[in-house]
This record gives sequence, C-alpha cells and structure tokens, in this order.
Amino acid sequence: MSKSFTFSLSFRKMLLSICVFAAWQCHAAAIFRFTASAPAYEANAYLLESKEGWVLVDALMLRDDLAPIIATIKNSKKPLNGVLITHPHVDHFAGIAWLQAEFPKLSVYMTKASEKAMYEVHKDALASGWINVFGVQYPKTLTPNVVVINDGQTLNVDGLIFKAHALGAGEAAEHIAYERVDARQLFTGDALVSSYVVYVGEGRSKALLALYDKMENLVAADYRVYPNHGGVQPLSQVVADNRKQVMTMRNIAMQYVQQNTEQLKTKRFTADDIRHVGALISTQFSGYSGYGMPIQMLITGYNVRGLLTEVASERNENK
Repeated sequence: MSKSFTFSLSFRKMLLSICVFAAWQCHAAAIFRFTASAPAYEANAYLLESKEGWVLVDALMLRDDLAPIIATIKNSKKPLNGVLITHPHVDHFAGIAWLQAEFPKLSVYMTKASEKAMYEVHKDALASGWINVFGVQYPKTLTPNVVVINDGQTLNVDGLIFKAHALGAGEAAEHIAYERVDARQLFTGDALVSSYVVYVGEGRSKALLALYDKMENLVAADYRVYPNHGGVQPLSQVVADNRKQVMTMRNIAMQYVQQNTEQLKTKRFTADDIRHVGALISTQFSGYSGYGMPIQMLITGYNVRGLLTEVASERNENK
C-alpha cells in the first residue's frame, strides 16, 4: 500500500503499538515477525537471526514502529548488516532511514528497478503532501547504502543464504521475492498477502495474475510464504486465494464497464461510479482484513478507480 488515510491524534497510542509475534526456529535461523500498527497498514517485517548476526526483510515505515526491532538487535549484541527490500511502497522501505541512523554501515539490498521506484515513490509522497499526516514519524530524507542485486542472484548476508527473484510489476512497480532454499521459505513482500484484500489500486491487476503464475513455477507448492501482510501460509494456498480475489474484482469491474459505455469511451469515472463498484466488490470480501481500515473504505478509496481505469483501457484495446 502506498497511500494514507486520515487519523486523529487520539490514535497516537495505536501508532505506538507494535505486535511482535513469537519466533520460529528453522534451519539455525530464528524468524521474528514485527507487525506495525493500523495507521501504518499493519505491515510485517521479518527479523532473521543467525550465529553471525541479523538480517531484516523489509523495514516498515514509522519511527516508533522500528523501536522494538532496533531494541531487539541492540540487546542481542549482534550486528544488523543487511535489509532486504521486497518492493517500493513506503510502508515497507521508509524505515530504512531510522535503521540507518542506528546502524550507519547498514547495507540495503534491492534491484535497480526497485531502487529507482523507491526514490520516486518517496519523492511523490512528500510532494503530494499525503504523507504529512504522519508528521515526524515519517523520514523526510532517504540516503541508504544500496547494494544492487539481480534476478537469480544468491546472497550471503550474515551467514544466511537467499536467492533473489525479480518478479516485475504487480501490486507495486517492482517485486522481489527472497527464497531460502534450505528452509523452503519465500519472503514475498506484497506480491502475495495472507487474509488481506489484494491491493490493485495502481492498475496492474492483470500483471498480478501473471505474477502469480510466475511464482507457482518458481518454487514448490509447499514452500512457506512470509508475506508483508498477514500470517505464514503454504504457497499453493495463498496463491489460490490471491488469484481468486483479483479475478473477483476484475469480473465485477468488467461487468460495470460493459454496462456503462460512456465511461468506457472516456475512462473517466465519477464518485458515484466508484462508490457503486466499491460496494459491489466489498460484499465479496467480508472475511478479509483491510490494512487497519474498514473493508469498504479500503476497496472504494484505494482499489476501485485504478481497477476500473485499467479494465476500461483493456476493453478499448481489444475492440
């Protein structure tokens, strides 16, 4: 997710609360999941411990959300030498600024495409002003020590071995999945989400479907997926759910576009169009989580406009 919603100062305590889950001991690396508060979209970051030190997969966003991670590392007396970034959305990369302040030699791993998109997304968030709702909790500058990685590259970070898979665009402009072959684990960022509504607001729902196919051919179906939102699930289960979600949203949007030829021609949708389609889609997602928001608010405010515009463009191209 890369946009914000307004919350009052009365939710400050919520902002400070972090859900820290128990660690799983797996192939000599304990995995701790840190989950941010509702205003920060309930994003996950994964802290992996080895004999040599720590590796963090994604970096959350807000300063106070990073405090438990930083405290865990410092209390261990082991170094944090690597952060693996899965995709360029602010709720997963902005926290590298707070980490770098504590660990100046920290290396941040990502592809060149993700690095470029990260700076663009950060700059746009500041220029448009929506990020200002977070005040001093959001960093104004990003100057990470980026280590550029390539698709298929094997990384040895603090004694932990990862294989990087550049997946291309989908939920975000770029996705990187990090595979631990010996542990049969796949850290997917937002390329896959577990029990949360899939975000399609940037108009790449069709690309997401292709991305799911790619991941199914990438690793075995029983690999455990560690997503940026929600809990750990087998790859086959989470891919099937995410694909079903995207197809459901696309089918509803397609039906609406087919019935509204004027919008199809102009690709301009009114507030009434957005609300109507948002309500239709929301009825199908009552059992899902909404990144700290009510489901209808999430779908109507974040997903629908980009989805309708994408579907209308596809239909015009196919005529």
